[in-house]
Amino acid sequence: EITGIERESSGSNSSSTATGALPPSRKELLIFTPQDVLWIRVLSMWMVILVAVGWLGLVNGREKETVGLLVNINLLFFYGAPLQTIGIVVQDKCSDSIHTPTMLLNCTNATFWGAYGVATNNIVIYGPNGIGLLLALTQALLCCIYQKSSPPPADVDARPLLDNPAEGHDIADDEPASFSESPAV
Repeated sequence: EITGIERESSGSNSSSTATGALPPSRKELLIFTPQDVLWIRVLSMWMVILVAVGWLGLVNGREKETVGLLVNINLLFFYGAPLQTIGIVVQDKCSDSIHTPTMLLNCTNATFWGAYGVATNNIVIYGPNGIGLLLALTQALLCCIYQKSSPPPADVDARPLLDNPAEGHDIADDEPASFSESPAV
């Protein structure tokens, strides 16, 4: 689903009609993907929270705890968001819908912040990050149980970065790089 907002085109660029673009008098449609809409909603929510806590003083004296609690809730949504695809992974018996780099970064982030929370004995840090680590490990387990089935994208160059000496190219035959000598001091 894509949502859009109509707006009047501004400016009087006469060359736009020569290149085949719509004339400035026509309405254009700004297209937002679901991720754009969600991002705008989350950003708007945080703007309201920061104004309410910082400028309006609705939680006098409890600003740190209020923002900390809301950030931890946001963090749990961050860690749990990739788990939306568990049903798809189990149904298709394929982990293609799990983004592996994100899963690895979630696991790494939760591990380090969880360790820091334990080292400082701060449950506000190790609590949500411990939950995040469990969620990331759940994703990793699903990736191990259900392998990815899709091949790498066609635009990825699969050639090795270095030649293999076993294929007839001897690295020793390459000429050494020439380095200019620096003057003696």
